[in-house]
Amino acid sequence: MAAEEDKLASLNDLSEIVKKVRARTPARLLAGRSGAGYRTNTHLELREAHAAARDAVRAELNLLTDLGDDFVQRWDFVCSSVSSDDQR
Repeated sequence: MAAEEDKLASLNDLSEIVKKVRARTPARLLAGRSGAGYRTNTHLELREAHAAARDAVRAELNLLTDLGDDFVQRWDFVCSSVSSDDQR
């Protein structure tokens, strides 16, 4: 009986460690797997985050409308433009 309680205690400790690790990083650590791939929910979350990241990289940024005039002046940002037809 004591061995089972020790095993349960160590699982609870591991669960707390996992929660603490996940709280400190946006990385998907210890997400778990189902067979050779991620679980469906984890896989869909990964795809959603990847799509959002791609959209953010490809979106145009207007300093004044996106960040506000006060922020731009405070940090002394400079506007520039790209003259290339292909912005990849």
